[in-house]
Amino acid sequence: GVKVEAEPDIGVALDESDRFTRGIKGKVTINFINEGFVNAKFLKVRLLPSDDYEILSTSESYIGNLDSDDSETETFEIRIKRNTSIGRIPLEIELSYKSSNSDLTITKRERVYITVLSETEYADEQQPGMDIMSSIIGIVVFTFILNLLNNPWLPLSSGR
Repeated sequence: GVKVEAEPDIGVALDESDRFTRGIKGKVTINFINEGFVNAKFLKVRLLPSDDYEILSTSESYIGNLDSDDSETETFEIRIKRNTSIGRIPLEIELSYKSSNSDLTITKRERVYITVLSETEYADEQQPGMDIMSSIIGIVVFTFILNLLNNPWLPLSSGR
């Protein structure tokens, strides 16, 4: 028979993220996916330090075995530094694991991106229902005043 040498292929993707602006802390959940044909063992993941954020949670996590075509998520808590640029910033992740059929350690770096909002954008997103609520209240008040002005029984009305 033919023996095929294959390695696990661990990919990363942003699973979910809180909204961020400068000075704000929040959580990012990263999905680790084994896209290879072979199981991975002893998988360790580490969020690397950056000038853009401070790591508030533990930066390293041990996942262990990750079967082929399987995934696991890990959540990290970070605070965006005050001097960070608005826009997309990378989260650098280091992966270390072994193939299930080898003792060779594979180490690689991957990136996922989060968006740092401006303070104004962040404030607008924190109160999503307020604009709708203000509009509804405005319409109700406007309708009430219109009805008052058109009421023939009030002395200020222009009715007969």
